[in-house]
Amino acid sequence: MYLSKIIKIITAVSLLVIVLPAAADPDKNSSVKQEWKEFGKKSVDAFKSFGKAMGETSKKIGEDMQNALTPKYYGTWIYEGASTVTTVEINKDKMMTVMQRAALDMRYWSGTYSATQALIVFTVEKSGTDTGYSKSESDDEKTWRILYSFDEENGTLTLRCSHIPTDKDGHDFSEPTIFKKQK
Repeated sequence: MYLSKIIKIITAVSLLVIVLPAAADPDKNSSVKQEWKEFGKKSVDAFKSFGKAMGETSKKIGEDMQNALTPKYYGTWIYEGASTVTTVEINKDKMMTVMQRAALDMRYWSGTYSATQALIVFTVEKSGTDTGYSKSESDDEKTWRILYSFDEENGTLTLRCSHIPTDKDGHDFSEPTIFKKQK
């Protein structure tokens, strides 16, 4: 879209150059000056339009680049077992939480992460449990390595991590597990 605008502007500027008189009669000196003045005005207008189109194009390219660089794994991802729900929340601010809920029982791990194209390194800073009757929390210094892949077509994130504890249903997260994005 932007490329076609640029081509139209360049074509308009080219046409202006072609229509200028090649030679002028000395008696029509003021007429030639007027044509050059008009040419100058049209050229300035054409280049202003060209500059505006280039600005819009570079802004669009910048937005496209930013979207391409924004990781697809940001968000809240859910795996639903028979009676346990495991949630992984990955935030833009490099904070991450893994939570497992089964009825009133909840276990969680929170901390920071760094990521490459296929690996999330999760540094667990706190972990805890909440049974509905009692709560406990402790400081941790554990590191989990989580392999992941994103399926853009299905909007799913497949995680594999031997550090995520087996849930109450007996699901072992060292096997690839498909999480769906929470809406």
